[in-house]
Amino acid sequence: TKITLPRSGKMVFVAFSSQEGIDKAVEFNKSFFHGIYIEVKSAAEKFDKKGGHDDQTTVVVKGFPDNADEATLQAHFEACGEVLRVNMPRHRDTGNIKG
Repeated sequence: TKITLPRSGKMVFVAFSSQEGIDKAVEFNKSFFHGIYIEVKSAAEKFDKKGGHDDQTTVVVKGFPDNADEATLQAHFEACGEVLRVNMPRHRDTGNIKG
């Protein structure tokens, strides 16, 4: 079965305390989250292609629903390991999620 992910530029960064958390989190790639399939990739993998990013304990989450907030995402990813932080970059003027 082919899974088509929604095209969304919005990104959230979830940082873990260990590599084990990263390994478990990337298994959520193309999984169903609050009614939408999400994309989960290692930040190091995603940004190494562009150069200059070396955060080995962070995943990038894309395609999440608009009603998801930091607490919802943290609760979801705590199944993978200790979550240190969830960073949902927002536009300074509008408060909307960047992307």
